[in-house]
Amino acid sequence: SVPGEAPAQPEFPELPLTDAAQDSAAENDDTPPPRSYFARAQDALAAQQQEADAAAADAPQEEPAAGTAEDAAEAVAAVEETPPPPAPAISDEELQAQLAAAGLDWVGTDPGKAAAVQAAIAAEPAPVHVPRERPPRQEADGTPLMLVETRQDLTQTALPFDDENAAKEPQTA
Repeated sequence: SVPGEAPAQPEFPELPLTDAAQDSAAENDDTPPPRSYFARAQDALAAQQQEADAAAADAPQEEPAAGTAEDAAEAVAAVEETPPPPAPAISDEELQAQLAAAGLDWVGTDPGKAAAVQAAIAAEPAPVHVPRERPPRQEADGTPLMLVETRQDLTQTALPFDDENAAKEPQTA
């Protein structure tokens, strides 16, 4: 691909029409063609599924074999013990070629450097927990509470703490 050009569109193979689809197309010439490649593929898959269902319906029905619970348990255990298939082996050169074809770059980690960093992290000492120092507790004021009504005009009302304030303030006359 050349920079600045749009990537080439992939070409999709034409799917062969089934006999039923060909008969339908021959009968209805005014039928619009399928809208997309995916619609044709879905129609082909649906036709194949219908044919498989019809073949299964025509096949003689077998009675299920009578088995014990032990047989079923053994079958389940055998399935659970089956190891997963191994991952496909691919060389680094093939992998890099496939990634380059897709326009990607392979960035690998040097195992020696990764091991050195992991060893350095493991060698660091664990941080020491320093507990929080709480401030000293303040003692609550022991004086009695006083109800102050704010809807009254209190300018002329003598309050108990007014005597204390008057004694502390020097009077100027």
